[in-house]
Amino acid sequence: MAKLEMQDELRKTKTAAMSFAIGAGIAIAGGLLLILMLVHLLAAFTMLPLWECYGIMGGGLLVIGLIFLATRKHTAEQIEVVPQQTVETLKEHSQWTKEQTTFNRT
Repeated sequence: MAKLEMQDELRKTKTAAMSFAIGAGIAIAGGLLLILMLVHLLAAFTMLPLWECYGIMGGGLLVIGLIFLATRKHTAEQIEVVPQQTVETLKEHSQWTKEQTTFNRT
């Protein structure tokens, strides 16, 4: 029974992951097309050469990406890999078990 439930949950997870991947791929393609549109729009309204417009747009996206990565790096550094409350609870349980087994021997 548990095996069937696990297989069903795995199938649901696989379906959800595939849907997410397809959606993400389509969103990325749409984002790229919008960026290309913005480059050509900038070229049309500024009379700059197309290569300069690509440089401006690429540089702007690079700066935004670096700012985003820097803030996420700061957030990631604050994550505790070892859960301190769990460690303390395990120490307390270990001490309690040790006391109980020592108490029962006397």
